Amino acid sequence: MLNDDFGKIWVSHQSGLSSINSTNFTITNYGKEDGINEFDFNNRAFYKTKNQLYFGGNLGLTSFSVPLKLNQTQKPEVYIDEIKVNNIPYNLALNNDLISNLELKYFQNNLSFHAIVKDIEYGKTQKLIYRLNKNEWKISPNSDPVEFNNLASGSYHLDFGYYNKYNAKYEFQRRIYIKIKTPFWKAIWFWILLTFIITCLIFWWVYTRKIVKQKRIFNQQIELNKQRQSLIADLHDDIGASLSSLQVNSAIASAHINKDTNEAKKLLNKIENQAKNLAEKMGDFIWSTNQGENEVMSISSRIKNYANEMLSATNIAFYLHFDVEVDQLKMPIKMRKNLVLISKEAINNVIKYSKAKHFWLNFTYDKNILYLEIKDDGIGFDPTNTSGNGLKNIKNRTEELNGTFKIESSNNGSTLFIILNF
Repeated sequence: MLNDDFGKIWVSHQSGLSSINSTNFTITNYGKEDGINEFDFNNRAFYKTKNQLYFGGNLGLTSFSVPLKLNQTQKPEVYIDEIKVNNIPYNLALNNDLISNLELKYFQNNLSFHAIVKDIEYGKTQKLIYRLNKNEWKISPNSDPVEFNNLASGSYHLDFGYYNKYNAKYEFQRRIYIKIKTPFWKAIWFWILLTFIITCLIFWWVYTRKIVKQKRIFNQQIELNKQRQSLIADLHDDIGASLSSLQVNSAIASAHINKDTNEAKKLLNKIENQAKNLAEKMGDFIWSTNQGENEVMSISSRIKNYANEMLSATNIAFYLHFDVEVDQLKMPIKMRKNLVLISKEAINNVIKYSKAKHFWLNFTYDKNILYLEIKDDGIGFDPTNTSGNGLKNIKNRTEELNGTFKIESSNNGSTLFIILNF
């Protein structure tokens, strides 16, 4: 170990020669490329004169003057011989050393630069250095390519230079500007456009829902008007005819009251039954139009009450079943009315003609389909040969609801099937 007169400590060792700056404690290593004879120096083979240092090794003597200076006739130059983008040469038709700007797409973010320091006199001693933006200088070991992987979108500048170890300086020499475009989904204009589109879609969705709601309300009003017109027609045809019959029978009874008492009583009984039937019909009409949250009696309660009233006075055991969903359905007025009237008609037919001991009524709902099954164990009848209007009325009311009507009958009883789409 020798101290020179310029603030450096020189050390010989088995791997060459090194100098230590006593001010900033930086270490500079020297090898055969700098002119020393041998890496392996002897332990005590060293000597210092006024301006000269001597170190002895296995192959001879190494001497040099201090302070150590590098006498150069030309300045070193950084040369870029290859640029790769995503491991593909950037531009084969152009000398890469002439490139100073790189305009890349967002996915072209893996870069490789192979550069060397051209120096005829001291090429082996010069080290390539680089830095990205304003980061610290880095030395490229063994002339390996300078690589950057997965760079984010944005603008960069890549500086190249060389390291002069004789004066411990980083010498900047050239710069390459790099611009990696922002992907469209990260660009401001994209988010503005996307926000505009989403806003338009929201407005369109709200407007469409509003139109659909208005259209639904309008169609409901049209359907309600149709149902009201149908009810008015039923009232005119059915209730009006009953009132006219009451009026005629009342006039005839009044004419016979003093002449033929028995005939007058028959007419009065007939008037009483007509009035009772008329009251029932009026009740059914009023109930069928009174559908809403304030409704007291559901369709199941309406049919059950009538069945209890009529069948309890007979020897017929009856069984009634209604799915919970049936009462929860918002049925149209026409459907509510006709289903109640069909059930009443079936109950009346069983009482009058079937001679049954048991009666079943099942009302179920499954996958938007209503099933009404009415069954008895009576004597049965011939469905192709009926004289009354009861079965015909049931069939007509089913067809009015666009439903399916089917009846099976034998001497063991009868079964009526009605299927309606809801």
